[in-house]
Parts: sequence; structure tokens; C-alpha cells
Amino acid sequence: MKLAMSLSKSFFSIITLSVLLLAFSWGDMAEAVTLTFKPKITNWEAIDLGSPGSSLVDLDAGNGVILDLKGNEIGIFDFQSTLTNNKSNSEIRWLNAQYTFNDSLDSIIIQGRAEQRSDTKLPKQDIPQYYAITGGTGKYAGAKGVCKVVMVATKDWVNTCKFQAFKIKF
Repeated sequence: MKLAMSLSKSFFSIITLSVLLLAFSWGDMAEAVTLTFKPKITNWEAIDLGSPGSSLVDLDAGNGVILDLKGNEIGIFDFQSTLTNNKSNSEIRWLNAQYTFNDSLDSIIIQGRAEQRSDTKLPKQDIPQYYAITGGTGKYAGAKGVCKVVMVATKDWVNTCKFQAFKIKF
């Protein structure tokens, strides 16, 4: 019985040590990244798919350039949003956007619920909205995290994205 308990404790210790080693070694493969930038929409189309006027499944799509906080162009982006719910003074949309940086190899994808005013199709000013970062490419491959998006003036947004990206080499 003592031998069985001793072996059981040894086995448990080995498993615990292995899990800790794996956890710390996987941690070395991820890099913490923070990006702050301003997306500037250059093309925006509203596509009325349901009955005339605001109705479910109406689609907005567009693209533009990404600027750093000094106004220098650092990339491009595209977005699509689908109307999923009408409220009295706002629309709820499912948003999907891809931000592509530098040489067009590094990108992040954000997704989530967007709420905007019915009259302007824009979010309320200075009210942050948070989106999941669901993936990425290039040096941001496998990105997972959160992006805070704030409209600071009409059609002027500041995005701050914090995420982990894998440092995997093939």
C-alpha cells in the first residue's frame, strides 16, 4: 500500500511538473502586442437587402486606410456589418473588420456586436465599444485579444488593440 501511494505521489508530481513546463514553454511562443491607430473610411456602401428602409440583414461594407496617431498611413482595412436587431433609437449590427498593416502581410481580424444610432448609422461619440480579436496573419498569426474602438469625432475613430500573437517559425 505504501509503495502504491508513493508511486501515485511520484506520478502526480511528474504530471504537475510536466504541465508547468509546458505552460511556461508555450508562454514563450506568444508575444504581447498593443496597437493604437485611426481607421479612416474612404468607401462606405449601405446595401438595403430587406424591405425598404432599415430592416434585418441590411448590410454596410467599406474600406479605407489606417493612420498612426501622427496621421501617417500605416495600412488598409475593410469592414462589413449586418443589421441584426432594430431598437427604438439604435441599430445592433454584427461587425467584422480586417486591419492590414505595413507590407500587407500582417493583419488582425475583429468581430463583435456594434451599436449605432439609427439616424446617422454611427456609434455614439466617446462611448467605447469592445470587439474580440479573432485571428491574424503574418507576425500577428493566431492573434487573440480585445480591440477598443472609440469614435472621438464624426467619422473619426481611435482603435486600441491588445492581443497575444504567436512567434511561430516554419
